[in-house]
Amino acid sequence: MREATVCAVGDAGEVTVRHDDGAESLCRLLQMSEDRPLQAVEGDRVLVVAPTGADEGYVLGRVGLPRAPAGPATRVVEVVIPEGVETVRIAGRKVTIAADESLSLECGGGSIRIDKRGKVVVLGTDITSRAKRLHKVKGASVAIN
Repeated sequence: MREATVCAVGDAGEVTVRHDDGAESLCRLLQMSEDRPLQAVEGDRVLVVAPTGADEGYVLGRVGLPRAPAGPATRVVEVVIPEGVETVRIAGRKVTIAADESLSLECGGGSIRIDKRGKVVVLGTDITSRAKRLHKVKGASVAIN
């Protein structure tokens, strides 16, 4: 067993580590439970075991506190939903999505845009608003049609 530094993480979860002597080896992550799988990012210090004569080793865990990936800050973080997944659910009693300048939700020809001034724009081919009880429209001035 020895410490190493993660230098690459593959799409299938394989990890390339660089040992203190400069040698690199391919490793698999050891998953201890189904609740919280081990994750590694470039720059993490990890504890590695490699059986004698084996082509690959195993990352047993991180050493010290986790670090953010090294490199320049990105302007956009893209989340790609795997093919075949139709619904993404975020569970929690309260979910907040916050933005400093503006927030947009877009689907086809419809969109909702909110900016930091408090302006909300709802655009769509048809827009339906329904209430089971009182339906209020308030504003300093209200224009309908």
